Formats: sequence, structure tokens, C-alpha cells
Amino acid sequence: MDNEEIKQWLSLQPTNIKSAVKFSHIDEAGPMYHMSLDGEISKFIPFVPRRAANKENVSVPRVSVAPSIMGCFIGYMASWKDIAWPGDNVKNKKFKNGWYLYELPYEYCIKPNKKLLFDQENSNEHWLVTYSPATREYRPVIVAKMFYSELNIMPKAGSVPEYRTKLVIEVLSDRGILLGGDRTLGKGAWMVEGPLLEDHARWNDLKPYSIAPISAAHYALLKGYVASMLSLESLSPPAAFKW
Repeated sequence: MDNEEIKQWLSLQPTNIKSAVKFSHIDEAGPMYHMSLDGEISKFIPFVPRRAANKENVSVPRVSVAPSIMGCFIGYMASWKDIAWPGDNVKNKKFKNGWYLYELPYEYCIKPNKKLLFDQENSNEHWLVTYSPATREYRPVIVAKMFYSELNIMPKAGSVPEYRTKLVIEVLSDRGILLGGDRTLGKGAWMVEGPLLEDHARWNDLKPYSIAPISAAHYALLKGYVASMLSLESLSPPAAFKW
């Protein structure tokens, strides 16, 4: 298997990067996903992230991906904020009160250690980098649509409140998508109920969650209800919510 280009990329990195990453082929790492509010992304170009945390490396241009839905939410770290404090999102025609899950085709990915990415073990985040002319951009495909049908704050005496959600997922991929741990969701609609995913912060632990398929009719009802409730000017959902 030819990996000279990715080896060359690694050889050109500073010492602190060389010692903190390893690369894997897709046959080993499996499918990789990225979640976004924007359902019209035609290509991903590796770049230094603008939303990087204080302890996160900002020297390596990349596309952040994860092999599971849970990992994507943990790495995203803003799903509650998107819905609870939508701000300008409501005026954004690309905002549909939920998220799209993209699968990105690739050959090699980079796995940073926690020195470069403090929460890597929580999310199992990987990076897609530019190591050849063919990897200057990555062309994705949408494989799932996701939204919260409920967001709840559960007060706790003497402690911070617990945030609980009902996450609705429509899986479009025929082969299914890894939710987290060893649980793959097949094609169709699902309800995942439990703690806010990014608060749980363990991509491989699904014990706190209730996971069940739902009918197409139930899915359509939930999606229409959530979209309609978000519109304050009309009883019917605006065009932006037709996905």
C-alpha cells in the first residue's frame, strides 16, 4: 500500500507534531464523519480551526472528523448552544434547527494524541490533512440528518444541573453509521435519549442512553413540530426548514 506521500507530510512537520500523531489507512480507521449546521457544503478544505480550544493545536491545517456520531457531537461542543441561543442562526437560511452529518472519503487520516488535542480520547477525533494534490480538498456526502426533539434542564441539589435531550437521527446510509461504542444505527429514523452528548464526553460509552428506532411517520411528525415551533411569524415552517 503506497503511503510515501503521507510519510513525506509527516517528515516535514516540526518535532512536536511528529511525536504526537500517527496515520491510519481507511481500511484500519473506518468511515469518518463531520457534523455541520450547513447542508450545502460541496467540499472541505483543511484549515486551522477558528473555534479551537485553548489546549488544542492550531498549527496543523485539517478537517476535524470522527468515526462516530457521538464523537462528532463531543468534538463539536456547541449543539445545545445552537438551539438554546440560536441568535443569528434563525435568520440564516441554511439553519434548519438541526445538523447534517457528512461522510468524507479519504485514504489516510491523522490521529493526534492528547498533547495536540486534549479531548481526543473522549471524541476519538481524527484529522484529514493536505499531504498530496488529491487531498487539497475532500468532497463529502450527507449520510444523516439530526435534531433535538426535546431539550431539558434537570436541577440537582448542591450540583450543576443535568442537561438531557432526545436526539432524533435519520440515517441515510445503506450500511448504517456508528453511533458510539460498538452500536451502529441502520438506515431509517432513530431516537437517542439521555444526557447531552457533548457533556457525557465518552464516545465509546452508551450506557446512559436509550436507543430505539422510530417510524417514518413519527419522525416526520417530530421534525415538522420542531420546525413549526421555531417559526414565530407563521404557522407553517419556512422554506429553510424543508430538508
